[in-house]
Amino acid sequence: MKILYFTATGNSLHIAKELGGELLSIPQLIRNGKYQIEDEEIGIVFPTHNGDLPEIVEEYLSIVDLKCDYLFAIATYGNTPSNVLNRICKLLITREIQVNYTNGIRMVNNHVRFFDMKYSRKSINSDEFNISLNIIKEDIANHKDNRYTTTNTGYESLKRYKRKLLIDNESCNQCTICTLVCPSLNIYIDTDYDEVKFFDECTTCFACLHACPQNSIFIPDQQSETHYINPNIKLGEIIRSNRQL
Repeated sequence: MKILYFTATGNSLHIAKELGGELLSIPQLIRNGKYQIEDEEIGIVFPTHNGDLPEIVEEYLSIVDLKCDYLFAIATYGNTPSNVLNRICKLLITREIQVNYTNGIRMVNNHVRFFDMKYSRKSINSDEFNISLNIIKEDIANHKDNRYTTTNTGYESLKRYKRKLLIDNESCNQCTICTLVCPSLNIYIDTDYDEVKFFDECTTCFACLHACPQNSIFIPDQQSETHYINPNIKLGEIIRSNRQL
């Protein structure tokens, strides 16, 4: 089994590791130009971004050639998976790729624009999480078929959340962690001005914001000063998953 995944704060990587098999980071697949994936079972694990697919996941799935007997998609979400599972089915069926099984699993909501991480952590019941995860594992092991309707439901993607990230270069110590966790190579150190700066390729995944040890990266209207990395995942694992340098 091969599992394609994208992670910003470790939630989706945690699920991918729990499911087992060979883990393939979507940012690294893009970096290495690998657009043909074949196995008996293939899974796609990804976070829900404002009710939609992360841009990097959508872009990769619009190109990749998937060949397998059983294809499943698992979305991690903090509040609601919205129609993201329908979206991934519709996206792939237009490329004549049929998804056999979809499901979602609720985890800590790490969208700092809308949620405070201190309270988001408390909202997750570990027993309920484990029950949901075990159901997904069993379903996949049994090749359960519960494919979502792939015909036109009238649903259109929510407007992608786009908010320019800012950095306080006074508190930043240029540790370069933000440049390493960014999956779109959007962050760089301007040596002429001795400052960390952003290009215009941000996917608003907040990986850099949550990983910043100095709390130097932020958005103007964020609700939380507390950052979040999945406690089962090490920062180095996120760096290895997303690093584009």
